[in-house]
Amino acid sequence: MFRGFLYYRYLNRAPYHIRVGRLGEIWACKLIREMGLPVLAQNYLAPHGEIDLVARDGEVLCFIEVKTRSVDQLLRPAQAVDFDKMKHIKYAANHYLKHIGNPVTPIRYDVIEVFHENLKLKKIVYRPNFQKEKETPLSFYGL
Repeated sequence: MFRGFLYYRYLNRAPYHIRVGRLGEIWACKLIREMGLPVLAQNYLAPHGEIDLVARDGEVLCFIEVKTRSVDQLLRPAQAVDFDKMKHIKYAANHYLKHIGNPVTPIRYDVIEVFHENLKLKKIVYRPNFQKEKETPLSFYGL
C-alpha cells in the first residue's frame, strides 16, 4: 500500500521504537494478505485504543495486535498483551463495530509476533484466537 512521500519522511524521523513497530506491522500485513485474508483496516484509532489490523477470515472479523521485538530479547512479544492491553483492544474493536454499523458477525482477537534482527525479519508467529491459546500457533519464516 502506497502511503506517500510525507509518511515515509515522517517514519524516517520517528523514534526507533516507532519505526520498528511500523515495520513489524508492514510485515504482519503482508503475512495476512499472503494467507488470503482481506485487510479491512490498518491502525484504526479509537478514543482509548488502537487496532493494528482488522481482517476478515471467512465470516469472522479478526482484530489483530502486532508486537515486534528483537530476537535477543528474553520475553516473547505476545507477553506484552496483558489484561489492560486487551481491554483497550476490545474497546477499540467495539468502536470499530459501531463505526461500520454493528454487523452481526463473530469476532476474534489475534496476535502476530514479529521477530527481527537488525531490522531484518527473522520470524513471524500468527496466534489466532489469542485469548483461548488452545491451538498451536501458525509459524512462518522460521529461524
